[in-house]
Amino acid sequence: MLIDTGSSYCVLTRKTAQQLGVMPVVGATVAVATANGEVEADLVRLDSIQVEDARLGGVEAVVMDAVEPPLVGIIGLSFLNQFRRYSVDHARGTIQLER
Repeated sequence: MLIDTGSSYCVLTRKTAQQLGVMPVVGATVAVATANGEVEADLVRLDSIQVEDARLGGVEAVVMDAVEPPLVGIIGLSFLNQFRRYSVDHARGTIQLER
């Protein structure tokens, strides 16, 4: 998955959501601004997301094809903002999460 501190939500591709059996919240869509303009995306609530040893439950995400394979989605602010502090080291390709 891609870490994107500019993405309000975590994102799953349609194929990934289908493979995981993730179902949209009934009647819930959100407007998402993309490079190609605004689109509506299905809102989902994930049972959990785990990055290394940091695991959170009930994280909101959207389902849309925002990345190309081999990526399966985006870790966005709906996950990252649950931490007291986070930092991304682009040179090392690492993320540090503090609770």
